[in-house]
Amino acid sequence: SVTSRIQPGSDVIVCAEMDEQWGYVGAKSRQRWLFYVYDSLRKTVVAHVFGERTMATLGRLMSLLSPFDVVIW
Repeated sequence: SVTSRIQPGSDVIVCAEMDEQWGYVGAKSRQRWLFYVYDSLRKTVVAHVFGERTMATLGRLMSLLSPFDVVIW
């Protein structure tokens, strides 16, 4: 997994960006969203999930970040 590349506790990420993108397969009614967190210092994706644009999908992304003691402003 992407999150295994950066070890919790050993690396400090001062600033990471969170964003979303969308696309569809076959019909616009079947939208799928990509939610991701990007470490701009290391130029790498820390975590990502695909799904509907819902709080549940965002929750899945945040659960991948739970080992990192994330502080959100």
